[in-house]
Amino acid sequence: MRELNLGLVIETGARYLLDPRQKHEPTLLAPSATGRARRVEFLTRCLDVCAACQGETVSFWAGVPQPGVEKNQAWDWLLEGAHQVAAAAHERGVVASLEPEPGMLVETVDDYLRLQAAVPSLRLALDTGHLLVTEEREPAAAVREFAAQIGTVALEDMRRGVHEHLPFGEGDMDVPAVLQALHAIRFSGLVCVEMSRESPRAHLMIPQALAYLRQAERQLPTA
Repeated sequence: MRELNLGLVIETGARYLLDPRQKHEPTLLAPSATGRARRVEFLTRCLDVCAACQGETVSFWAGVPQPGVEKNQAWDWLLEGAHQVAAAAHERGVVASLEPEPGMLVETVDDYLRLQAAVPSLRLALDTGHLLVTEEREPAAAVREFAAQIGTVALEDMRRGVHEHLPFGEGDMDVPAVLQALHAIRFSGLVCVEMSRESPRAHLMIPQALAYLRQAERQLPTA
């Protein structure tokens, strides 16, 4: 990676990695203590990899409460797990970042703020497309608002109110405005493009996304 001048952000949201029959399970909200511990163990292994590779951050999400689990109970389990992940990150000198995910217990950046109040070292994995889904804030405005908390940024196209990651130019994302905001806050980390469903044609989509972003950046006003 050093020879190729590559950066690294570890994203941990694979759908059927820990359980081949239940999407995303077990999470930090699993009713089973064994299940919650398995998620923490997995995240800790990701922190180990990040430390070994000198990556920027490990991003993770909260999970969805299972049927019959009260929200307050789920939140208590999340706090317990987040504290464990944050402690493991601190021990390894790695940044841990929580990603608000539509439909999960931590769905909005305000939910993230509530969690960060209890776990101050937890950074924000800001997926700008999710802001269009929840319509809580404009993406560029959120970049500026959370400049001090951002651990990593994901940028892709989406339509307002629809949680579907799209290639650039197919949704409602104002990409130049987000790039301008990232320049304004002097963000120096990776800008990740999350289009997991496009992996079968990654050989086409990666060059296309890079070309789109480079063209958009060239058109930004100079200071």
